Parts: sequence; structure tokens; C-alpha cells
Amino acid sequence: MYTGDVAEQRGATLHRHPWSEEPPRPDAPEIEGWVRGQIAPLIDTVGGRPLLIANSLGTNAAAVAAERSPPAV
Repeated sequence: MYTGDVAEQRGATLHRHPWSEEPPRPDAPEIEGWVRGQIAPLIDTVGGRPLLIANSLGTNAAAVAAERSPPAV
């Protein structure tokens, strides 16, 4: 949350993403794919070169960041 707050204070537009449904257990094998399915469409709609900020469950979006090369925290 604080990282997003700092980005916003520096002029960034935030697109906070609430999970659209209950996620699988964090240790479930399908968790990375589930997070990818949640995050990839959001990145596509934002356009440009967004900064991907994630914590906790969202860190499973690292594969999306690795593939698309946006800056990420």
C-alpha cells in the first residue's frame, strides 16, 4: 500500500486491483496461473509501460513482469 501511495504522490495514476473471486490457497500449484489471469488483462487495459507493484499474493505476478518487462516492485 505504501509503495502505491508514494507513486501516487509523485504523480502516478493508480489502478488498484481487487481480486475478482476467492483465490486458490497460496500454496496451491495453480496460484501463479490464477494471479496471471487476474493481472494480465488489467495491464493490457492500462496500456503504456505501467509500474507493477505487488505484495503477498500479488507477488505471483512476477512471471507476468518477467515476460513483459514492465518495471516492478
